[in-house]
Amino acid sequence: MTRWAIGITLPAIAACAVAIAVWAGSNLAIALPASVAAVAAASLLFAEAFVRRPTVDGGALPPPEGGPAARLRDSLRSGTLGHESIVDQVDRLERSAGNPGLPVRLREELEQLARLPPGEFLRYLDERLDRIEEGS
Repeated sequence: MTRWAIGITLPAIAACAVAIAVWAGSNLAIALPASVAAVAAASLLFAEAFVRRPTVDGGALPPPEGGPAARLRDSLRSGTLGHESIVDQVDRLERSAGNPGLPVRLREELEQLARLPPGEFLRYLDERLDRIEEGS
């Protein structure tokens, strides 16, 4: 059976079986087998989808290009808004690394940090990350 036929047939079988089970109401002689057929058809559909999931050379797909490192690189290149995003991410990292009481930054403070020249901003990030690593 082709993938297209499976993609059409199994949902149709499941839908018909559900309709029959609902129509049967309290008549268990009809409702129970129809319910079992609906569950079986849905299970086969999910199994088929799982078996046919996209892979590369038998392995899982590679992570999307927008992974954490790529997002960080883009944030560093995108100026003030990117710097605000990075400061926010580092704040969240510090909170999760054992400083849950870190206060939320005021908007003015965040904007001031984001406007730092690139070299100063990178030094600020290095110092923050060093402090987080020391505290862990």
